Amino acid sequence: MNKYSKSFLALTLGLITILGAASAASAASGGDPPHSGGGYGCGAMQAPSPEAQKLMESSYTTIAPLVMELRAKQDELTAKIYSGADAKTIDALSKDINSLQA
Repeated sequence: MNKYSKSFLALTLGLITILGAASAASAASGGDPPHSGGGYGCGAMQAPSPEAQKLMESSYTTIAPLVMELRAKQDELTAKIYSGADAKTIDALSKDINSLQA
């Protein structure tokens, strides 16, 4: 065995030992990582108040149409760029997109 083979073998055995010890420690502690709560999500989340729910709904009804218009303009811009539209058309669409983003 050359010195590189011996080094590789020592490194591999050391890695196996470390992983085995970590696995045994995790199994002994219940297996859950710290601060996990033992489950998915946030645990005990509270439902929003009726006022907060109304605010979220009104925000959604205001923002959703703008998001859809923005996506449509972005798709239109992409199509114009790939079709070889002139710079004036592309600039106008870019200005529309920038105003929607603002």
